[in-house]
Amino acid sequence: MRKLAVAVSMIAAMVLGGTSSKASPPAGLVSWWRAENNTLDAQGVNNGTAQGTVNYAPGAVGQAFSLLGNGYIDVAFPTFNAYTSGFTVAGWINIAAYSQFAALMNFRDTSNSSGFTLEQDLSSMSFDVNQGAGFNFLSAPGWLLNTPYYIAATFDAATGTMDLYRNGNLVASRNDLAHTNMAAAPTFQIGRNIVTGASWNGLIDEAQFYDHALTQTEVASLVPEPGTISLVLFGFVGLAGIARRRLRNKT
Repeated sequence: MRKLAVAVSMIAAMVLGGTSSKASPPAGLVSWWRAENNTLDAQGVNNGTAQGTVNYAPGAVGQAFSLLGNGYIDVAFPTFNAYTSGFTVAGWINIAAYSQFAALMNFRDTSNSSGFTLEQDLSSMSFDVNQGAGFNFLSAPGWLLNTPYYIAATFDAATGTMDLYRNGNLVASRNDLAHTNMAAAPTFQIGRNIVTGASWNGLIDEAQFYDHALTQTEVASLVPEPGTISLVLFGFVGLAGIARRRLRNKT
């Protein structure tokens, strides 16, 4: 455990002040929660409020939200402009523990009759959108623990299409939805399922909300070249958290 902590500290020193993100995000970025030791929206007016235990740890870009299953970020009265006709949510994740329903990001009401959710289904990630007649969903398996991923989910009402991406690659898609808007929703949260209360256990970094469905080329432009030092550190932090929990369980 001591050796792992030293390794993490050494890598942290190497990447202090560094970044692994591409500089200019695509057009249409409405909100950007960068997790640089705060819950502010670096792009717009949708600042978040930490609820429960929200820590920070080295992420894919600078710092990341470090959540332990009992904390999340709440955005009150979000203003996402044209989110109903189409949107994209994206960001870096590192899952420390699987959950049946822990949401990365969701925007809906507690009665589950509107909005969308991007959430865990154990080792799968599920993307669900409600157009007023129940949720349409798609999912993709194979999300490993303690592994950094760039995830993006898009919805386009004009074409009735939903897409889910991992590291810039399309892993699930459907285009059979009604050509209608998403049902309006009142509440947006990062790291917690608004309906079930299940909370994320792991890291979330650079969470973004766009006002339209990004293309696959645009999604791929958000993913840095693999193997950067920052991403290595992002993975090390997840492993360090698991090691600390195991150590506590032995004492």
